Amino acid sequence: MKSLVYLRNEGCISLPSMPAGLGQLTYLRRLDLFIVGKNEGHQIAELERLNYLGGGLIISDLGNVKDLTDAKSADLMRKTILQSSTLSCHGNGDYLSGILLT
Repeated sequence: MKSLVYLRNEGCISLPSMPAGLGQLTYLRRLDLFIVGKNEGHQIAELERLNYLGGGLIISDLGNVKDLTDAKSADLMRKTILQSSTLSCHGNGDYLSGILLT
Protein backbone atom coordinates (compact mmCIF):
# COMPACT_ATOMS: atom_id res chain seq x y z
CA MET A 1 0.00 0.00 0.00
CA LYS A 2 2.94 2.38 0.58
CA SER A 3 3.56 2.54 -3.18
CA LEU A 4 0.04 3.87 -3.95
CA VAL A 5 0.28 6.57 -6.61
CA TYR A 6 -3.29 7.89 -7.08
CA LEU A 7 -5.94 8.44 -4.44
CA ARG A 8 -9.07 10.01 -5.91
CA ASN A 9 -11.20 11.16 -3.00
CA GLU A 10 -12.83 14.25 -4.45
CA GLY A 11 -16.27 14.81 -2.98
CA CYS A 12 -15.57 12.91 0.26
CA ILE A 13 -16.01 16.02 2.38
CA SER A 14 -18.14 14.20 4.95
CA LEU A 15 -15.12 12.24 6.21
CA PRO A 16 -14.10 13.36 9.72
CA SER A 17 -10.38 13.12 8.78
CA MET A 18 -8.00 11.24 6.53
CA PRO A 19 -6.98 7.65 7.32
CA ALA A 20 -4.13 7.44 9.83
CA GLY A 21 -0.64 7.25 8.36
CA LEU A 22 -1.41 8.82 4.98
CA GLY A 23 2.01 10.48 5.16
CA GLN A 24 3.63 7.07 4.58
CA LEU A 25 2.38 7.10 0.97
CA THR A 26 5.47 8.96 -0.22
CA TYR A 27 4.96 7.99 -3.89
CA LEU A 28 1.49 9.54 -3.97
CA ARG A 29 1.10 11.79 -7.01
CA ARG A 30 -2.59 12.63 -6.80
CA LEU A 31 -4.66 13.48 -3.76
CA ASP A 32 -7.78 15.54 -4.37
CA LEU A 33 -8.71 16.27 -0.76
CA PHE A 34 -6.89 16.28 2.56
CA ILE A 35 -9.08 16.64 5.65
CA VAL A 36 -7.09 17.84 8.65
CA GLY A 37 -7.90 15.86 11.79
CA LYS A 38 -7.19 16.55 15.45
CA ASN A 39 -5.45 13.32 16.44
CA GLU A 40 -1.91 12.22 15.68
CA GLY A 41 -1.67 10.45 12.33
CA HIS A 42 -4.53 12.60 10.98
CA GLN A 43 -2.95 16.05 11.30
CA ILE A 44 -1.67 18.37 8.60
CA ALA A 45 1.90 17.11 9.23
CA GLU A 46 0.92 13.99 7.26
CA LEU A 47 1.46 16.08 4.11
CA GLU A 48 5.11 16.71 4.95
CA ARG A 49 6.66 13.82 2.98
CA LEU A 50 4.17 13.83 0.08
CA ASN A 51 6.44 15.82 -2.22
CA TYR A 52 5.29 14.23 -5.48
CA LEU A 53 1.73 15.54 -5.27
CA GLY A 54 0.56 17.11 -8.52
CA GLY A 55 -2.64 18.64 -9.86
CA GLY A 56 -4.91 20.32 -7.36
CA LEU A 57 -5.29 19.72 -3.65
CA ILE A 58 -8.06 20.86 -1.33
CA ILE A 59 -7.04 21.10 2.32
CA SER A 60 -10.10 21.31 4.56
CA ASP A 61 -10.86 21.62 8.27
CA LEU A 62 -8.02 24.06 8.84
CA GLY A 63 -9.56 24.79 12.22
CA ASN A 64 -7.81 21.61 13.39
CA VAL A 65 -4.37 23.11 12.71
CA LYS A 66 -2.97 23.96 16.15
CA ASP A 67 -0.56 26.78 15.36
CA LEU A 68 1.92 28.17 12.84
CA THR A 69 4.48 25.44 13.54
CA ASP A 70 1.83 22.81 12.90
CA ALA A 71 0.85 24.52 9.62
CA LYS A 72 4.48 24.76 8.45
CA SER A 73 4.94 21.04 9.09
CA ALA A 74 2.94 20.33 5.90
CA ASP A 75 5.92 21.78 3.99
CA LEU A 76 3.75 22.93 1.06
CA MET A 77 6.65 24.80 -0.54
CA ARG A 78 8.33 21.46 -1.34
CA LYS A 79 5.29 20.38 -3.38
CA THR A 80 6.77 21.83 -6.58
CA ILE A 81 4.60 19.70 -8.90
CA LEU A 82 1.38 20.81 -7.17
CA GLN A 83 -0.43 23.22 -9.47
CA SER A 84 -3.00 24.61 -7.06
CA SER A 85 -4.30 24.33 -3.54
CA THR A 86 -7.60 25.40 -2.06
CA LEU A 87 -7.88 26.05 1.65
CA SER A 88 -11.11 25.48 3.57
CA CYS A 89 -11.88 26.22 7.21
CA HIS A 90 -14.73 23.71 7.21
CA GLY A 91 -15.26 20.29 5.67
CA ASN A 92 -18.54 21.40 4.11
CA GLY A 93 -16.89 23.01 1.08
CA ASP A 94 -16.94 26.53 2.54
CA TYR A 95 -13.70 27.56 0.83
CA LEU A 96 -11.57 30.27 2.36
CA SER A 97 -9.33 31.02 -0.62
CA GLY A 98 -7.55 29.53 -3.59
CA ILE A 99 -3.80 29.80 -3.96
CA LEU A 100 -1.80 29.01 -7.07
CA LEU A 101 1.62 27.60 -6.27
CA THR A 102 4.33 28.23 -8.83
